[in-house]
Amino acid sequence: METNEENKIQEAEVFPEEKAKEVLAENRKSISDDSNEEVLAKKRRSEVRSRMVLIFLLGFLIGVAIKTEALKKITIGYNDYLMEIKPQSYDINQVQQTLQKEREETARVEEQGVPDPESGAVSEGMDEQGTVSEQPEN
Repeated sequence: METNEENKIQEAEVFPEEKAKEVLAENRKSISDDSNEEVLAKKRRSEVRSRMVLIFLLGFLIGVAIKTEALKKITIGYNDYLMEIKPQSYDINQVQQTLQKEREETARVEEQGVPDPESGAVSEGMDEQGTVSEQPEN
């Protein structure tokens, strides 16, 4: 070990300029390695920031596109008079009329005391065949 160190010392004494350049080059490498790490870290940060900005812009543009398409197709109240009137699968007026007729018919049946065919119950004053029977007075 000592001989190795002695050789280096002797070489340094013999070639002082070359050794000084080598030492400077090694120092520069270590300094440049540190600065490279710092530069790489800054590049990574700036890359992450730029990616976040791009994602934000992409999301904003997609949102605007969806909104414009929705405005074309979805109408709630404001432009109803401009919409095309398409034929419906049912007529609400006819449905209301049939319901009214059914209600009137059930009211008429209840007044007459006719048996209900669905439940099989007999109204007051009617026997099982649907004829009026006399009720005994108490």
